[in-house]
Amino acid sequence: MTGHRHFIPIWFLFFLAMDATAYEQTTKEARWDRFYVGGHINYVHLDSDVTTESPRGPYFKITDYQQLSDAGSGSLSKHYSRGGLNAGWDKQWQSWVMGLEIDYLDAHDKTVLNSGSIKYLTVPESLFNTTSTLTTNRFISLRPRMGRLYNDALIYVTAGVAWVNTDYQFNFNDTYGGSYAASAQKTNTNRGLILGFGVEYALNDDWSIKAEYLHTTLDDVKTSSVVSNEPDQIIHNKVTVRFSNVRIGLNRSF
Repeated sequence: MTGHRHFIPIWFLFFLAMDATAYEQTTKEARWDRFYVGGHINYVHLDSDVTTESPRGPYFKITDYQQLSDAGSGSLSKHYSRGGLNAGWDKQWQSWVMGLEIDYLDAHDKTVLNSGSIKYLTVPESLFNTTSTLTTNRFISLRPRMGRLYNDALIYVTAGVAWVNTDYQFNFNDTYGGSYAASAQKTNTNRGLILGFGVEYALNDDWSIKAEYLHTTLDDVKTSSVVSNEPDQIIHNKVTVRFSNVRIGLNRSF
């Protein structure tokens, strides 16, 4: 999903910056000074990168630590559809509209990265396994937005802060010398930057429909765990979580 990192095309920004040559303010169009509530359906792509590292030490020697890093690192990816709610306020100045929106998305889902059983190169008769599990839950964002009116359509860009409940678990175990293991878990509310653009169309004075694209990158989740009976052998994990979200919504104005 690397293309999503450049989701606001240059032509779109230029389009917003253009001076309208013929905008006529009418009573029918002056409906964007408002408070509104609404609901939305989302197609969500969750994309996460997991990095596992452990320095060469008393337990992981020669090629062991590199094997562990390769086995425990990778991508977690998931697609799903979810619903949500939003509320906001807009203020209109002629053909320009500025506003603030808060929204909630049911982002509950779980993804798992499992290495499977791998033979140690140094001790082929022994196996090791790593598992990373990422669970996401409530997704809340607070976003100012600014856009331009073209008749009954508002074309806008938006940026703000997102908060997502995440739970990350890492487990390592092997069959060498009576089995060694390590585990870590971190549960918190992760914050990140959310950016996007969209279009909202007024059906009448009370109802409008909208379509949005939003991209969110959360702060990294980091954990450390100690291999059992080897206090100097530490395994570090880092997870980078990204959401790409296509949203269709319906708003009721007041």
